[in-house]
Amino acid sequence: MDTFRAAVKKALENVGEAKEGFEAGDIVEIKATARTYYPGGPIIPNWMKWNYHLITQNVFNGKPVIKGGKKCVLFGKTILKSTMDEKAGIMTWVDKDNLEMVSAGEEAEPENESGKKYYRVQVGAFSDQKNAQVLMDGLKKAGFDAYMKCE
Repeated sequence: MDTFRAAVKKALENVGEAKEGFEAGDIVEIKATARTYYPGGPIIPNWMKWNYHLITQNVFNGKPVIKGGKKCVLFGKTILKSTMDEKAGIMTWVDKDNLEMVSAGEEAEPENESGKKYYRVQVGAFSDQKNAQVLMDGLKKAGFDAYMKCE
């Protein structure tokens, strides 16, 4: 356990404040009303709206990516709504206004129970949600999968 704690502490060093909006690691879906990925961009195929998507990037070289005059995020993996299994993604920039949040670091449940078992490790317990959010954001930025659950 001490080795794990040391690895988490090292990964969290120099991690900045949480940013507002969509972050890398968030799971999103495309709004039904969205027609193109961004203004003037390619038309979104219907199958893209049938699944969730994992954001892998929200900046490039430290700056927001602007396409068609809109701030965009990069899709990485596609996530099946029925099982929450990941598969290869389309790797394209999408206007943030075309997206709805599914999971911002919180556990996202599959639409249908797949019978799979998951084992989780708790990193911390907090009485203040803000403190929990700061740790979770830091873990995500350090490359760890993280979610928050309130009991």
